[in-house]
Amino acid sequence: MRIFSSVGPRWASLCLAGLAVFGCQRIDDGEANDDGNTPVDTDIDDDGLSGGSLLESGTFSDEDDDGGPEVTCNPVTSMECGDGEKCTAVLQGAQPTFACVGETGSTAIGEDCTVSLEDGLDGCAAGSVCLGEDAGTCRPLCDSQADCTTALCLEDPIHGVPHCAPDCSPFEPACSSLLQCRRQNDRFSCVDALPGDVGGPGEPCSLQGDAGCGQGLMCVTGALVPDCATAGCCTPLCDLDGGAGCSAPATCSPALEGPAPGFESIGACFVPA
Repeated sequence: MRIFSSVGPRWASLCLAGLAVFGCQRIDDGEANDDGNTPVDTDIDDDGLSGGSLLESGTFSDEDDDGGPEVTCNPVTSMECGDGEKCTAVLQGAQPTFACVGETGSTAIGEDCTVSLEDGLDGCAAGSVCLGEDAGTCRPLCDSQADCTTALCLEDPIHGVPHCAPDCSPFEPACSSLLQCRRQNDRFSCVDALPGDVGGPGEPCSLQGDAGCGQGLMCVTGALVPDCATAGCCTPLCDLDGGAGCSAPATCSPALEGPAPGFESIGACFVPA
């Protein structure tokens, strides 16, 4: 019996195959050059961890406007950009794209910054971008899972910008400000929490992405949580090695299906089926 919902990267982090760079679009003084590139479709990998490209380059056509993101430079290497420029994430309409902008930046990863996705001039060092709402933190950019070490290549929930979300422990979270240590696929990662992610033990939640639960909790099928009257309820995480911290009849049971190395001891309080 499957206890939990199938959990992919939070907010549909997707990795696609194949990065083809067709030249670099430069942005100066906050305005993007209109090079005619059109967005292309994106596909969903079942496990969300494909080694391929998250964003593909478009073709030069005014008619092919499907609303997907496009790539104009490599956000990790910035090789297509000129001196004094960096490749970073910017928004064209509501869609993220990678483009060269006229600054390199000096704010380090994990430090506070001001989000500036309209022009990319956020002060973050090359290879990173400022994500959040108005206030944010500099985070490493990625174009595929291969770009991240001890982290997942995920899209942020506000703008859909792919970045490396570091692994973390829910018992000793060491995430940057504004981020929470939450369940992602087969591990826990430092990610953005949505405004509604504040629920305590026994409160209603969504099995998809543990939405509605605060940090240190996860969403479990309601029938397995004592006194839960909804389809899903938040329940505390626990340490399988310690085995304590749950109120009977709930016991500390595995929280992850097929946990990644280092995450085997993370459990949650519920009544095993």
